[in-house]
Amino acid sequence: VSCASQPQLRFTIYEPSEIDMSSYRNIAVPSTKKYSGFVYPFVQYIPFSHGTWSDYNFYMYPYNNYSQPLSESVAAYANEKLISSLQNTNYVNSIITGPMADNAYYTLGYKPSSDSPYSNIDAFITSEISDMTCYEYLEPHPVYKYVTYKDKDGKEQKRRVLDYYDFTLHQSVTIAVTYRVMDAKTGLVIGTRTIKDKRSTSKYISRYTLYAPSFYPYYQGMLDGISASVLKSLAPHKRVIVETLMPNNPAVKEAEDAWKMVEEGNIVLATEKFKSV
Repeated sequence: VSCASQPQLRFTIYEPSEIDMSSYRNIAVPSTKKYSGFVYPFVQYIPFSHGTWSDYNFYMYPYNNYSQPLSESVAAYANEKLISSLQNTNYVNSIITGPMADNAYYTLGYKPSSDSPYSNIDAFITSEISDMTCYEYLEPHPVYKYVTYKDKDGKEQKRRVLDYYDFTLHQSVTIAVTYRVMDAKTGLVIGTRTIKDKRSTSKYISRYTLYAPSFYPYYQGMLDGISASVLKSLAPHKRVIVETLMPNNPAVKEAEDAWKMVEEGNIVLATEKFKSV
């Protein structure tokens, strides 16, 4: 095997969860708490990077057609993603969600009777939106045109004049999700994690646009990405590692057999031999 094309060995391994969940296979996931400090920028018109609407003869309204307050929608989606992600791990035996999980959480510290639907809960996974912001503004771009005119000598000339403005809408959002694993019997917090993300977008807006796009899809996209980090903490997960065989130089006599095994395609046997060497 030449040095230019060294064999690469790919291994799929299982890594344990960051928080030891081995004793907590029956869980309840109460509703995600919304961010109480969130203040939607209630402005009549979206502000400009400089100037006012009268300078550009243009104004655009913020998006306000949310099915429910934005902070509540984000918290509900975060809870939905957490539950679906946990279900997809196939690691948890049972998950109680919705109002039953909320009611069960209020029994924390009490010992439910054996026939209670809460008696087999090992742990609660609580979550909250611990930070959440959004901001937007318009950046104006002048669009020019050429007009003809006659100078003092009667000759036709051209000059550039302002025709209208186009705009770039800049939107920025941030979010932080904090979740905790709590022992259902003792109320002790087994582990806490906070995950943060931010996203900024810029898009062309014509002077005929009336409303800005919703912030909600941006929060959804961030929460979709955060869910992978949550699962890394709460469930064993697969990881693919790639190892490249080094040239046997300087030669290690004990490894010669392992190299022969590689050349013959016996990767598993070769791996064990390399490890022993």
